[in-house]
Amino acid sequence: NGTVFSKVVQRYFEKINININLSLDSLTKEIYESIRVNSNFELVTGNLMKFRDLCKKYDRNMCIMTNPMRMNWHELPNFVRYANERDVHLWFNTIQRPLHVALWNLPKPEIEKIYDFLKNQTFEYDENNKWHRGNVWDYFQFVDRQIKTWRDQSG
Repeated sequence: NGTVFSKVVQRYFEKINININLSLDSLTKEIYESIRVNSNFELVTGNLMKFRDLCKKYDRNMCIMTNPMRMNWHELPNFVRYANERDVHLWFNTIQRPLHVALWNLPKPEIEKIYDFLKNQTFEYDENNKWHRGNVWDYFQFVDRQIKTWRDQSG
């Protein structure tokens, strides 16, 4: 979850061939800390950069894992930009529960609003960079497959 980075963690990273998946559910302190109760936004984003630097140094992969929810869905385009600026992969997890934070069970007009907003985003990115291309592709796959399906199946 990105809250722990220490000399011990760094030594393990240097000795074992591992990749990093780090959860980050908001790019704003207030929303992040409301989702990840008792966490610290500055600590996690600082550790994210330390892990990113280690991944670059040792030719490892890093992925930011985000959970699109009612309180952060509007940030999804900025997650693509954030990941691309840091040359890391981005992945969207589907949240089924708890119901009060999930997107899939919203009323159809709300899902339509979310879909329309997300679908109409544009991104400037380096087409030769595999992470940039992949992040934009994964974003639109999430929007076109997941959110669109929820919209089409909602009552």
